Amino acid sequence: MIPSPGLLCRSGGFFASRGRTGEAPVSQRSLSPAPPTMAQQKPQPATGSGILDAVPLFVVVLLAAHVLALVFWMYKLASEKQPPRRKTQ
Repeated sequence: MIPSPGLLCRSGGFFASRGRTGEAPVSQRSLSPAPPTMAQQKPQPATGSGILDAVPLFVVVLLAAHVLALVFWMYKLASEKQPPRRKTQ
């Protein structure tokens, strides 16, 4: 026979420290107010994050410079004049 949770609460079993609803007993509850939820918290500006904010922009600029250099190099190779070939006999 399995005892009901109400009997376990009264008998000092598993549920005795928490109560029926899972709340802490009055003697163990904290008197401080509950911390604010994520929606209630105000965003705090991070200090010293200027360099970290510039990193993605720096990566994009560096990538664009490399792509332009590659395109210019390919154009230069394609447009240079080839020396005339001579057949050797």
